[in-house]
Formats: sequence, structure tokens, C-alpha cells
Amino acid sequence: MALAIFHHSSATYRFLSKQFLPAVSSLRRWLKAMQLEPGFSCLREKIAKMSTVDKLAVLCVDEMSIKVALEYDSHRDVVDGVKDDGEVRTQKLANEALVFMVRGLCKQWKQPLAYFLSDGGITGNKLRHLLLQCLLKLHDIGVQVKLVVCDQGANNRSLFTNLGICIEQPFVEFSGHKVFFIFDPPHLLKSIKNNFGKYPIKFAGGTASACMKAPSEEIYSKSTICNFLLMVN
Repeated sequence: MALAIFHHSSATYRFLSKQFLPAVSSLRRWLKAMQLEPGFSCLREKIAKMSTVDKLAVLCVDEMSIKVALEYDSHRDVVDGVKDDGEVRTQKLANEALVFMVRGLCKQWKQPLAYFLSDGGITGNKLRHLLLQCLLKLHDIGVQVKLVVCDQGANNRSLFTNLGICIEQPFVEFSGHKVFFIFDPPHLLKSIKNNFGKYPIKFAGGTASACMKAPSEEIYSKSTICNFLLMVN
């Protein structure tokens, strides 16, 4: 609970810590004691008391840029910040982190499952290997993944190709169940908006492009006026 309050508002936490919550320094000391390292973590205890329906889940996959830096972890006696896929560590500095997070489909819960560090991004083949490992580990503890969500990065598109994901068959068979794959809607909308602004739109009556190159505020203004006129007519 203390960590959740600090995550939402550090100012609120500092105020409450004067009343009854532990000091911020105590939180940082506890966090340092947690054994977090590249690879997979276990969810068995968290979901042990969940019902079958509550164990239905969505697996979120995301890769992000991280600051290139080295930091010594005295508890594990290792230097963090190098390329590490949970199995092999190299001397190359990492600048990308791949994160797998699982969240409930019918019940509100979520938990980071694994993270991996790379120098330039995980390849599509390696991503496929890690994803199948995730699905297997979740299946072994009773979590049934119904959907995998990711953005439209090059490695994710390569993953879809490797798995044979397409419009006609947007799923794979895993342990007797269908696991569907989609690109997350916010990125899809962003891609649509970018393509509308970059390329002309062809339709039966001709081609339109000028309106789509206008600023967003102008488009919104024009669409609002059009809707008003339609309502009046």
C-alpha cells in the first residue's frame, strides 16, 4: 500500500509519512532488498486463490529505450546496465528494455512478468522464443492467456510474420487454446492519423488530401461545423 501511494503521488506520501507511513528512505531500502533481475518472475502465489475466470489474462509486450548507464548491485554482486536476456549476459551496454506484463481479462489485476535488456532491440526470432516461454510459464501456473497486445514496432511485425498472424487467422493454437494477437488501438489510431497526413486518400469519386494535411484543430473545427450543418438540415 505504501508503495502504491508513493507511486501515485510522492508529495502526498511525504505528507502522510509524517503521520504514520514509513519514511521514503525506508521504501528505497526495501526496494533495494528486492531481488529483481532480467528474466522471468513467478506469479504462482499471487494467482493461487483466483478462480478459473479470474485467471483469464492479456499479455502485454512493450519495448522502450532506456538510459545507457552502469550501476553496481551490492546484493547480487553484479553490474547492471549490460545486455542481458535472462540467460546470457554480455559486455555490451544496453539501451533497450523489453517488458512482458500480464493483466486480468475479467478481474482487475496486473503484474510485470519479465524484462530483458538489449543493445538495439530484440530481434523477431528472439522475441518469438521469449513470448512462447511466457505463454508456457503462465500456462504451467494456471493462467490462460487469451490475447497478446503490442505496438507496431519492426520486431513485433516480424513476430507476427514468424507466427503466421494475419487478417484471416489472427491467432495461434497454444496448449489447445486460441491466443489472439492485436496491435494496440492507440498506436493503430496514431498510424492512421499519420498516414492520412502523409498520403492522399483514394475513393470512388476521386482523391482527397488537402483536408488531411490541415492542423488537428482545424480538422476538428471543420468536422464540428459539418456535423452542426447536418443536424440543422
